[in-house]
Amino acid sequence: MKVNGKELVNYQTEAATTKLLPDGGTLAIQAHDKGSTALYKNIRIKVTQ
Repeated sequence: MKVNGKELVNYQTEAATTKLLPDGGTLAIQAHDKGSTALYKNIRIKVTQ
């Protein structure tokens, strides 16, 4: 995943151990602790191969 051209995450799951769908699925954006505040604006997603 890249944000503003900077790579933040480059992670691939192993097909034998994942529960993720091979053709894609849901995208979730979240804050991990109870007191977090998360603000989002102008989120755009570009699928790359």
